[in-house]
Amino acid sequence: MSENRPVEETGDANGGENATPDPGLVGDAPYDHPAANDAAVPELNSSVHNSEPEPSATDVNGTVDRRGGDVHPPVPTVSEQQAILNSAPLPSLLPQIQQVAAQRSVLHRDSSLLTSGPLESCMENSVRIVKGEIHNVLSLMRLNRRYSSGARFIREIPATAESPLVRGLKDLHDSLATFTDLQEIDTLLWLRPFFDVIESPETSGPITGGALSSLSKFLLYGFLHPNSPRAAEAINAVCYVVTRCRFERTDHSGDEVVLMRILQVLLDCLRCPAGTLLTDQNIWDMVQSCYDIGRQPRLSELLQRAAEHILMQVTLTIYARFSELQAAGSLSQDIDRCPPLRDAS
Repeated sequence: MSENRPVEETGDANGGENATPDPGLVGDAPYDHPAANDAAVPELNSSVHNSEPEPSATDVNGTVDRRGGDVHPPVPTVSEQQAILNSAPLPSLLPQIQQVAAQRSVLHRDSSLLTSGPLESCMENSVRIVKGEIHNVLSLMRLNRRYSSGARFIREIPATAESPLVRGLKDLHDSLATFTDLQEIDTLLWLRPFFDVIESPETSGPITGGALSSLSKFLLYGFLHPNSPRAAEAINAVCYVVTRCRFERTDHSGDEVVLMRILQVLLDCLRCPAGTLLTDQNIWDMVQSCYDIGRQPRLSELLQRAAEHILMQVTLTIYARFSELQAAGSLSQDIDRCPPLRDAS
């Protein structure tokens, strides 16, 4: 004797394939009827904002910028934009299109201001962040017998007995104690100990990868920008050191992790605010490094595809800035005077 199954499990009293979906589920709404979803949005918004006080006239007529008090007109919804396209002739659409583009640019500007809070916090704590990265690299170095000694738990090791790489990081940590703002220090001065670790062929892959991760954080946090002390020399030094990175091989997978971090630092170097100060030669070395990593047959396919993707991002970033440099008249003289390419035939 068969057991009667409840209707809730099948969605249909007959339990067949023609079960009627629950209209309350958003995922079950038909794609060809967006009006069903649009109708549910005001009801949802009203339930969410019932606890809030009555909005002012400014809130009804436009969006208020809570930081500066500027009033921006509301952005038309997708259905309103579609209605404009269907009802108005093509020549009369230009003002509406320009208005929507301007409003979206305002919203994009406001969202960038909202996300600038964490970056401002990083700039305020820049010295602490650099000290933290010094501790991270030193911790990785102490895991290696070459840079660690059990005697340091018993007595103070003299400076002459320590590795120059370890001593350089410690000296930088001590010199940062008298500063509160990283922009008061020569950029090359506080980057030099990390450069030494990356350039040294005696450091292992994990140590080199840790120093590369530190450089990537410095670039992403905006510590290098056009107004930094010796910004042009510092950003070109970063690219020069990373493209000539040397490290002691350990295992195949660990070496690929270091190569992946090299690719990421190169992309961050180009995209950071000071990336516009890179010379043509360093940008070419960057492209060549990405190409070489992607063409090595001994590397995994994942790393090769990642190198190709990074190379594509580098190329897109370069050509996106090409029009800006051309409009500003800041192109290199070598590019302006370059003769046209000759036919291969």
